[in-house]
Amino acid sequence: MFNTLGLVIMYEPRVKPEQLRYAERRSWMLHRQLASHLDDETFAVWKPTLLGNIEWMRQANKGEPHLGNIDRWEALILAGDIEGLRRAMLDPTRDGQEMREVGPFVGLLPDEERRAVLAGVSR
Repeated sequence: MFNTLGLVIMYEPRVKPEQLRYAERRSWMLHRQLASHLDDETFAVWKPTLLGNIEWMRQANKGEPHLGNIDRWEALILAGDIEGLRRAMLDPTRDGQEMREVGPFVGLLPDEERRAVLAGVSR
């Protein structure tokens, strides 16, 4: 309905960091930083690394929900679904946390940014 009016509804999940355990908060903040870079251009650059990381994650992980979540990441990447990737990266629910546990974004965040994010995560 809103689309026909020329309106776009933007959804940005809000997470209260105190509701997440330290490891979950750290993962969410790193993925949030990565998501801030994600656009068509960076996706094109990142895609080969993402797909390579998917294969590595498949070898390194066994069982559910990990393998199913790796398949979900792969489907989003192959579809070029940048908004879907961003939603999965920022999802504050348990499902989002489990997705981030096997996120294929290893090695994409510059080390300086990674250190800055980690320095801002309180225990």
